[in-house]
Amino acid sequence: MVTSSRADYAHLRWLLHYLANKPDVALEVVALGPHLSPVFGHTGKDITASRVTTVECLLDSDSDLVMAKTVGLATLGVADVLARLQPDILLIIADRYEMLAPAMAALALRIPIAHVEGGEITVGAIDDAVRNALTKVSHLHFACTRRAAERIAEMAKSPGVSPSAAVCRSTIFAERSC
Repeated sequence: MVTSSRADYAHLRWLLHYLANKPDVALEVVALGPHLSPVFGHTGKDITASRVTTVECLLDSDSDLVMAKTVGLATLGVADVLARLQPDILLIIADRYEMLAPAMAALALRIPIAHVEGGEITVGAIDDAVRNALTKVSHLHFACTRRAAERIAEMAKSPGVSPSAAVCRSTIFAERSC
């Protein structure tokens, strides 16, 4: 499981708690980007998992060039981590540009990718392009709404996408979609 910020970790923490209690799951969390920055509250310390690997990659600027360099640094670091861990599957979420790094590394290492929150729409931001790229390279999709699942199926030609598979607290504990 990869998390890059407080925002995506908030969406993953229920799944993390659920998987951590499954004896047949060897859960590894990779924390990168803003999680490791004091500017963003050093939120990596809040991750409640027994095995967390950090990848330092966030550069101190908000320009497009620095965003691109951050993805490059993250790809180098995450590739090393994934090669060492050799996970059966990699879980990524949403639309943060830092998520391009683990997706590209997993793709090159032939590690299947599960993507949470694909099919959503953010108008006028880079987020849509990132989310769609993540959807395209992913093998398993967890959409939070029926419409998002339809968008994924249209884009990825994946008719097996189901909104009932949404990864959220209500799904894990009550088997109902978001």
